[in-house]
Amino acid sequence: MSDIDLLKLRKSHPDADCIVQNSILQKTLEHDRALVDRFVDLKTATDRSNQSGDTWVGLNWRKPD
Repeated sequence: MSDIDLLKLRKSHPDADCIVQNSILQKTLEHDRALVDRFVDLKTATDRSNQSGDTWVGLNWRKPD
């Protein structure tokens, strides 16, 4: 649902505020989910590489000394 659609809906629908809030929440959840999925992918790749002796520190790679 585009922002223009949301504005039109807000003017015409009695429950528009609730629908608009739910739409914004849904967009936020989708965005957050994408970030979580990306982190999980990074963590999974890291866990695999840790078997070769590399270590994971935050979002930085650290080679063993």
